[in-house]
Amino acid sequence: MVGFLRSTPGGGTGYADRPDSVLCVYNFAATPVTVHVEDAELSNCRLHDLFGGETFPSPDTDGRLELTM
Repeated sequence: MVGFLRSTPGGGTGYADRPDSVLCVYNFAATPVTVHVEDAELSNCRLHDLFGGETFPSPDTDGRLELTM
């Protein structure tokens, strides 16, 4: 598993040019793996799959999240 947070400050000059963050998590295993992510920046975020649009569980108020992929 590899995970990281990508953020863009946005430029404020055009359509959809706002600050945004993407939590990237990759599972290189042949079977599902559970990962625990903890980042305070995630505490007020809604997470969804960028490709399919499915919703992921929301992080708790401390930014902790458990994902199985």
